[in-house]
Amino acid sequence: MVVADYWGYEGWNILAVAASWSSGQIIMLLIPIFLGLTASAVVAAILNLYRPISLLMQSLGVIILPTFSTWVHHGIPVSEVKQRVTKIALFFGGVVALYGFILTILAKPLLHLLYAGKYDEHWILIGLIGLMACSSIISNVFISALKAFNLVKHVVHLYLISVIIIVTLFYPLVMLLGLVGVLLLGTLSYVTICLIAYSKLKKV
Repeated sequence: MVVADYWGYEGWNILAVAASWSSGQIIMLLIPIFLGLTASAVVAAILNLYRPISLLMQSLGVIILPTFSTWVHHGIPVSEVKQRVTKIALFFGGVVALYGFILTILAKPLLHLLYAGKYDEHWILIGLIGLMACSSIISNVFISALKAFNLVKHVVHLYLISVIIIVTLFYPLVMLLGLVGVLLLGTLSYVTICLIAYSKLKKV
C-alpha cells in the first residue's frame, strides 16, 4: 500500500513537473518564433535583473513543501494550515512585488548603465516581468500546499489550463502588443493558476 501510494503521488508529481516546465517555458520558446531573436535578447537582458528572485522562486518550493507536509500530517487543524499558507504566499508575493517596484522606479538608469543604452526603450518590461514574478511565486506557494494535501492531480490540471491559455492567446496578443502582450499573457497565466489553486485550497 505504501509503495502504491508513493507511485501514485510521484506519478502525478512527474506529470506536474513536466506541465510546470511547459507552462513556464513555452512563452520563451515562442518569442523567437514570432518576434525574432532580438526580442528574446531583450527579455533575457531584463530577466538578468530578476536573477535573485529567480533563485528564490526555484528554491522556495523545495523549502516550504516539507514544512507544509509536516503541518498537514502532524495534527495542525486544516484551517490553521490554510491561514499559514495564505500568509506565506502574501509575504513572498509582497517581497517580489517590492523588488519589482524598486527595479521599475530605477528601470531607465539601470538599463542604461548595464547595457549602454541598448535597451533603454524597453524599461516598461521590467515592471511587467515584476507582475509576472509576483503572481508566479504566490501560485507556487499555493501549489506546494496542494501537494502537501496530496492533491497533485489538481496541480497537473492547473498547469495544463495555463498551457491552454498561453497557446490560445499568444498569437493575438503578440500581434496586438508585441513583447508587452507576451508578458501580460504570462501574468494572466500565473494569476489564473494562483486563483484556481487558492480556490481549491479553500475547499480542502
